[in-house]
Amino acid sequence: MRQRIAFVAACLVCIAVWWHSFWMFDGTEFGAGELAGNSFCGGPLLILAAIFVFKYPRAASASALLACVLFPPLYLYLLFPRPFRKVWPGEWSVPTLPRESFVWNGWWALGILCIGLVAVMSILFLIRSLTDRQGAETGVQSL
Repeated sequence: MRQRIAFVAACLVCIAVWWHSFWMFDGTEFGAGELAGNSFCGGPLLILAAIFVFKYPRAASASALLACVLFPPLYLYLLFPRPFRKVWPGEWSVPTLPRESFVWNGWWALGILCIGLVAVMSILFLIRSLTDRQGAETGVQSL
């Protein structure tokens, strides 16, 4: 039960960072592009994961893992603009590389840390549910 409450708390922190970025980039060309558009789909998935974790933990874990795949590009670009552009070249509106390799921002660093935490917890929930299911099929229960 404590793990699920911690999962909900981590999801809520990720949702708060998502909401902050949603309002920060709303109405700008950066707000709905390829880089940031995916993260705006991840927010509702985290909300669903936080709601469903008590009744359907596997579905909540899968939803949170999908959200964890959608969020990092935006946050990584905002923290590490130059390395990000070198690793993922593409058609950018500004063709020159940014001068900064690292730009500290507490919101984006918190977002990356919480996304990592949610991803690890989701994977642990999925592994635990699979081992419990296999144990139930063989008649062995895990502690």
